[in-house]
Amino acid sequence: MLWHRLSICWRLLLEPSPATLHCNPIKVEVNAHALCKALEGLSSEFSAYYSKVRILVQPEQHLLKTLCARLWLLKAVQKTLQRILRRFGLTALNKM
Repeated sequence: MLWHRLSICWRLLLEPSPATLHCNPIKVEVNAHALCKALEGLSSEFSAYYSKVRILVQPEQHLLKTLCARLWLLKAVQKTLQRILRRFGLTALNKM
């Protein structure tokens, strides 16, 4: 389900904005509401995933591919969240 949320976010990020309103000095994108909803969904889905799945496990040989896949998934979520926040002129926190 998390991959599905990621694909929704990237589809919204990569599609051309239906309309951009320029009101000096503010630029407003019409799909901002859709991006906010996608961000909310991705955050909720990631939170559920992170609480259920042990990401960092002992690096045993038979688990290395799973460990790498989970880390790449986390990196994809991080990049997506950063890209959406940057679209709104915000920066993500490094730590909480």
